[in-house]
Amino acid sequence: MFYNECSRFDRRACTGSRNGPDSLMFNSYDIGKLKGMFSNNEQYNDSAVSVSVKAGYYDLTVTVSSDLDKQDSWCRWKLLEAMDYVKEIVIQNCRSDSTPLEITIELYTA
Repeated sequence: MFYNECSRFDRRACTGSRNGPDSLMFNSYDIGKLKGMFSNNEQYNDSAVSVSVKAGYYDLTVTVSSDLDKQDSWCRWKLLEAMDYVKEIVIQNCRSDSTPLEITIELYTA
């Protein structure tokens, strides 16, 4: 199955110093936490889950592949939780300006 969540984000709330998002904003703890969100057992840094980050100045895409066996409502709820987490990372790292940023999280399940 394929799920996705998109959000247009206003960078005015940002408090960091980077001009735009990049993959280095996501440290190993952040990637491990995202893996845990989409793990069947919600286990931190689950090796059965892969996460990739593609960042550009105007957009940020997080792609997750998992062998989840959960129902649609659970997957959609986790996407919203992950979106809040990713937005918080962006807020803490990016510089405030008026340029919008589109964040997309894609989830591929077995």
